[in-house]
Amino acid sequence: MWQFRSFVESDLPILVSWRNEPHVLRWFPRVFAGIEDARHVLADRLDGRSPVRMWLAVLDQHPVGFLQSFPGSSQLRV
Repeated sequence: MWQFRSFVESDLPILVSWRNEPHVLRWFPRVFAGIEDARHVLADRLDGRSPVRMWLAVLDQHPVGFLQSFPGSSQLRV
């Protein structure tokens, strides 16, 4: 079964792993040096200060993807 759940700090290791894969770096060139680096970069999203929300796509209890949502009226640049 598919689920989309809020991304939480304990999900950082899987995100760091995914983001540092060569095929992902093509689209997201910012390499995370490690979990602490990712925590620092994403701090405002992790603690709710940013309007950007992070989600984990889960299939049959296995993480398979990462998504972000932005408010429709947002002036954020992607």
